[in-house]
Amino acid sequence: MCRETCAAQIILLAHTMGGQEDRAYLRDHGSQQVRRVITLGTPHQGTGLANFGLGRNSRQMRWTDDANTGQASQWLQQLEAAEDAARRKLFVSIFSHHDNIVSPQQSSRLPDAVNIDVTGIGHVALAFSPQVHDIVIDEIRRASAAPA
Repeated sequence: MCRETCAAQIILLAHTMGGQEDRAYLRDHGSQQVRRVITLGTPHQGTGLANFGLGRNSRQMRWTDDANTGQASQWLQQLEAAEDAARRKLFVSIFSHHDNIVSPQQSSRLPDAVNIDVTGIGHVALAFSPQVHDIVIDEIRRASAAPA
């Protein structure tokens, strides 16, 4: 994207597991070309609903692992272990206390990131909410105005 836009850095916006994919991308490729990552309803610490899924993505998003130890999935634990506070400070996590997919909703909080909670908005609706759009635009402006 940087090559196509002739930009030195980009701002990523991701919904739900897309935020985890962005974290995995930064783990694998570094963050030099990323100014900010804004996530909407991303279960950064996993979601209980994923425990009912059968596929690889469900296993990765589990709030508790298969051994039911009370810890997130092994994939999420490894992802977190590969990050430091500086990397997580690139993130803004926007989440709703009324998310009907991410449960518990607080699992969308990412340590060291900017965490912004909203109310009365469901999981899918986060992508279409005028309130969330305003927050996203403010965060993009803030990131664009900050020195690289």
